[in-house]
Amino acid sequence: MPELLARLKEHCGVVVCAGTLATALKKAGYVWKRTRHSLKKRDELQFRESQIEIKALVAKAQRGEIELAYVDEAGFAQAQPNRSAWTRVGERHMIDARRGKRLNVLGTLLSSGELFAIKLWETRTALFCCLRAFWDYWRNTWESRSP
Repeated sequence: MPELLARLKEHCGVVVCAGTLATALKKAGYVWKRTRHSLKKRDELQFRESQIEIKALVAKAQRGEIELAYVDEAGFAQAQPNRSAWTRVGERHMIDARRGKRLNVLGTLLSSGELFAIKLWETRTALFCCLRAFWDYWRNTWESRSP
């Protein structure tokens, strides 16, 4: 609200009380909402095909034919924005997600019961780095078991 009041004063030369502005925005059909980051929509056909493929892989792992890895990645932002904005009723207010350094954690549970985890301060390449580190670890572990 302070930013909007400052812009009205700077660009329009209008000085308004915050309560008056809030009332006017409500009458114009706006509500105060938390801003959400927009997500891309999934390809439904590809999603269904992937579900079938995953079921087949789980069945192979249960029969002992393959070692299946359950992988999950989580990223933690250094500063999480919690913004709100005036938005028309029934609409979402979205902004582009900011990208910066994050703590990325990758955990992997193998169907054999082994657990592997790694954490990195990285940007977009963190998941690739984590997967590469996991692959190297798993390959070395697997090779050390071979006769």
